[in-house]
Amino acid sequence: LISERLQIIIYTKDKYWEKRVKKLLPHAHVTANFGSNKYKTPILKNMFLDSFKIVNDAFFYAYINADILLDVSFVNTLKALQLAIFSNKLDSDRIFLTGRRRNFELKNKNIMQQSIDGDRMYFVSLFKKIYLNASLFAVNAQDYFVVTKNTFDWHAMPPFIIGRPAYDNCLVQKALKDDSIISIDGSLTVYAIHQTGSDGNYAGLKRKSVDYNHNYYYCR
Repeated sequence: LISERLQIIIYTKDKYWEKRVKKLLPHAHVTANFGSNKYKTPILKNMFLDSFKIVNDAFFYAYINADILLDVSFVNTLKALQLAIFSNKLDSDRIFLTGRRRNFELKNKNIMQQSIDGDRMYFVSLFKKIYLNASLFAVNAQDYFVVTKNTFDWHAMPPFIIGRPAYDNCLVQKALKDDSIISIDGSLTVYAIHQTGSDGNYAGLKRKSVDYNHNYYYCR
C-alpha cells in the first residue's frame, strides 16, 4: 500500500506463508531460492545477490525483517536520497541506510480490534495511530537496511545469518569502517514499527539456537 514502485521479494520455504503471500500480495515475488548454513538459517548476502538477479534494474535494494511495518515515509526517504545523488549533493552512490524502530505491543486491544478493511487513507490513519502508541527502541537494533548494488562487495561479505544476534550490528560496522560508503541514519524520516508479540522485543536474543554465536565469529 505504500507505493506501487516497490518490487517485493518474499524469501520463505514455508508453504503456508507462500500461499498467504500470494493471496495478499499477488504481485510479490515469492522464492525459496536462498542459501542457508548447515542448520538451515538463511544467509543475508545470498538474499541480496539473488535479489539483484530477480530485479536487476532497481536503484535501491533493501532487506526488511518480516515483523516490521513501514509507510510512505520509507519511499519518500529513498526518493530524497536518489535526488541527492543525481544532483551531486552526495558524492557517492554507495549508500547504506538504516535506522531505529518503534515497538508496538500487539496486545494493545484498543487499536488491534479495529477492522483491517478500508482504503489507502484508512491505513494511513491506522498506521499513524499505531506509530504514536509505539515506543522508541534501542540504538543497536536495526531491522532494515537499504543499499545500492555498489555499496558492498556481497561476494566477499561474510556469511552473516539473519534471525541470530549481531548480524545487523556487523553490517553497520562494515559500512562505518569503509570511508567510501555514505552511512545514513534514517530514524527521523523512516517510520519503522516493530510488531511486538508474546515473545517480547528481545526474541532473537532469547532463542538459544545451535548457531546462536555464528555472526560473532565473522564480525571482525
